[in-house]
Amino acid sequence: MEGMNSVFERKNRKSILGCGVLLGLSLLFLAFAGYKAYHTVALVRSLQGRLDDLERVADGSADQGMREAGENLRGAHADLLALQSEVAFLEPLSPRLGWVPVIGDDLRAAPALLDVALSVTHAGTVAFDGLEPLVSLMEGEGVEGRPLEHVLGVLSDAQPALELAQSNLTDAQHRRSDIDEAVLSDRTAGLVAKLDRYLPLTQVALDSGRLLPELLGASGQREFLVLAQNNDEIRATGGFISALGRLTLNDGEIVASRFSDSYTVDDFSH
Repeated sequence: MEGMNSVFERKNRKSILGCGVLLGLSLLFLAFAGYKAYHTVALVRSLQGRLDDLERVADGSADQGMREAGENLRGAHADLLALQSEVAFLEPLSPRLGWVPVIGDDLRAAPALLDVALSVTHAGTVAFDGLEPLVSLMEGEGVEGRPLEHVLGVLSDAQPALELAQSNLTDAQHRRSDIDEAVLSDRTAGLVAKLDRYLPLTQVALDSGRLLPELLGASGQREFLVLAQNNDEIRATGGFISALGRLTLNDGEIVASRFSDSYTVDDFSH
């Protein structure tokens, strides 16, 4: 009888020990999950604030200048990198989380969404860093010498950065095709809609930065026809063409400019 009691007591101790270990592991998991959730929420709030500021700059409704916009862009990219690190342990599970109510499809698309956001902010950060010397000119601080030559020099030096930014933007566009916005929650679908609005504008900005050195005569003389339109006299193109000129650029310098009254140009007796 005493032997049976001893065996019973040993089993009880093992059972209690097993329950204690399980409870301890559960508490550790909850603490880990709480820690991750706390830091993730903080990063998301910080990121949302930065993105709101950048959107106001893009829409022209912000008081901040380009330098502050650049800092917000760098900060948004840093927040996204930190967020990627925080939720990395969930990435292998995301394809199996579609069953989660309301946000299941968001969780499944999360890796692609994060990749797109990282590529876009990296593209913006790299391009801004390359073009930052132009911020002084854009903010009216002035540049000694010929401003077009200054612009041409900065753009020429920034070409490697703009090429890298283009590579990141191309990656973002390819990854975007993996996202089906129709199945996302309204909030996430709204963010994707904003992305779709700004991606083409970002592409235009990068294309302009890469083409401008040629347009400014970096590799040879370029000539432009300039038309002056008076929008008080409406015409199909926007206004009556009251004057026109011929502008010649070479290596970032205006080497010739000739303007004439449109009536003189239309006088076919000359």
